Amino acid sequence: MFAGLGKDLQAQVRFTYGLEWGYTGVFMDFHKFNYFSTDGVRVDDSQATAVYKSTGQIYANAGINLGSHWAIGLYSGFTAIFEARKVVPYSLRFTYFRNAYDSEGWKFFLDGGSAYPLDGSLNKQLLFIGKAGAGYRIPIYKEFCMDFFTALQFTSDHPLHIFDKYTHQPVPHEFLRFSSRYGMGLTMGLALSF
Repeated sequence: MFAGLGKDLQAQVRFTYGLEWGYTGVFMDFHKFNYFSTDGVRVDDSQATAVYKSTGQIYANAGINLGSHWAIGLYSGFTAIFEARKVVPYSLRFTYFRNAYDSEGWKFFLDGGSAYPLDGSLNKQLLFIGKAGAGYRIPIYKEFCMDFFTALQFTSDHPLHIFDKYTHQPVPHEFLRFSSRYGMGLTMGLALSF
């Protein structure tokens, strides 16, 4: 039984690559900051807020198909998390295709990874970006396919640039002791794969 499965996978392993564009509407923002104010008072600032902030993203990917229903790929590109926090994300995505990979039909995916911040992070801590979503694949020509997708996205960040909750002035870096920020958003997009 497993010998036949191995032959099927070996026969159908194929390298793939593609591009993906997306739009994310962040609807939940939670932060926890700890810092000293300019007059020496230690401030603990934490707040969960229902907001709406929009960001865009573009990714390139390369991966392999495992059999006719599974794929694994590496994704990287450019996006902003929260309002103006630009990062270069990189993640690993697992995708299941309800029908065969090159057939029209639904797909479901889960991915997770980190990101390189372009404007500074406290103590060089890693960011996290993860998605769980579904999409619909439309074959265009042979192995060229187009997907429409939507996903729930979670991000965690450790920004170096924050503002004092009382004075609304930037907190000097040397006064910042702890910085974490989390967000939840809905991503919609279009992907092309070859």
